Amino acid sequence: MSDADRAARAEEALARRDDLYALVFHDLRNPLNTIGMSLALLADDVPPSAKETIARIKRAVDKMEKLMRDITELSRLESGHVKLEPVSLYVADVLKHVYEPFAQRATSRKLRLELGNIDPDIRFCVDRERFIQALNAMVDNAIRLVPDGGIVSVDAAVRDALIEISVRDNGPGLSPEDQATIFTRHQSVNKKRGHGLGLGLAIAAHIVTLHGGSVGVTSEVGSGSTFVLRVPQA
Repeated sequence: MSDADRAARAEEALARRDDLYALVFHDLRNPLNTIGMSLALLADDVPPSAKETIARIKRAVDKMEKLMRDITELSRLESGHVKLEPVSLYVADVLKHVYEPFAQRATSRKLRLELGNIDPDIRFCVDRERFIQALNAMVDNAIRLVPDGGIVSVDAAVRDALIEISVRDNGPGLSPEDQATIFTRHQSVNKKRGHGLGLGLAIAAHIVTLHGGSVGVTSEVGSGSTFVLRVPQA
């Protein structure tokens, strides 16, 4: 079989997979919407002792809906169906936009979420929505893995004509095996703590690659992790 035939078969397999995802998610969306609306109606009528049960079910529904969105998004990125609309932006402004929504969440867990003193004149040319999506995934990953009272810091600098954005944490760290696969589809990290599919980081990696950049991680078990995202400077 020639390389062209193998490539055609691989593309056909991806198309069949995406069609299957679309069919399954379409069939799941209606019952999930029904569950969500039913929970909203029940929330006002159940006794206080049942409200936590209602809230737990709602969180499960929200998690399933997010997983469906993430799988759909990753499939679109993998199949090349995402077009970027890059514009010139200040790095500091983008990182501030990412930082602020996480600040309240960090405070509720007594985490220190720190934003570095970033040069206000540094610019890059990125698709704003997509790039913020990638950064959100990296910060969200750090906050989820760091224990209460931990530290997560976000910083940026210019190195070798690249904008290098780092997300550091003092969490449990990653084994060499996890570091090798952390940005791949369906990778689960810290399974003992109950974390699920690592689709957010896989999506982030694809988005950064589309920008001509790269992602990486350095870590040591028990000593935290540093996730790094690099894209060309504007």
